[in-house]
Amino acid sequence: MTNESHRRRILNLLRSADIGIIDAKLTEKKFATAPEAVRKMIAPEYLALLETQLSEHRRIEVKLTHRGDQTDPVPLDFEDEESAGTRRFFR
Repeated sequence: MTNESHRRRILNLLRSADIGIIDAKLTEKKFATAPEAVRKMIAPEYLALLETQLSEHRRIEVKLTHRGDQTDPVPLDFEDEESAGTRRFFR
């Protein structure tokens, strides 16, 4: 089974759950550097180690697109914008 066939099957499942999701997009992101507040609190030799480790890891950003009642479809960031009910569905 290909990634595209997995994607279609998952989207069909989400549509049948009737929570308004019509599309999903996963984006792999690199951790660039430690936040400035963290950089100020860590000794330089540990900061270098931290940033080396961060550069080796990735995070996945998830955006779910919902159908709009009287608007265009709306993409929402899973972590920051999705409703508690939608997040609960995935847990």
